Amino acid sequence: MAEIYKGVWEDDQGNKLYSDNDTETTRDSSGIPLNNGGDLSEASVNFTVGTSRKALTPKARFKALMGDIAKWLTDLGPAAFYKVADDFTTTAENYLFTARKGKQLKDEIDGINSDLNGIKTYSSTEQVI
Repeated sequence: MAEIYKGVWEDDQGNKLYSDNDTETTRDSSGIPLNNGGDLSEASVNFTVGTSRKALTPKARFKALMGDIAKWLTDLGPAAFYKVADDFTTTAENYLFTARKGKQLKDEIDGINSDLNGIKTYSSTEQVI
């Protein structure tokens, strides 16, 4: 959004490419270039959610960044807004359990189950002598 790109073309995979030397600077309402500290607080941008997740890159166009961020959040779903608990005591809503703690809990349960394998159990109808 900091620069308006006039030279735009697409490669064979549908990626839009922009010519670096065919641009004009866009300024905010006070005349400061957006690519040099201009104010984007009141700006709006039309964007399309990306089709695949990719790393955010410096100097990417604002609408491309917004589309990439939206793709990450869409793929993560509700988990994007949850916090992480790495203990066995958190009961608050909107927390996720870590895989590390899940594995630790599984190992403890497996240990208890293996300790119980040698214990003989009786039903309520059996008589123990």
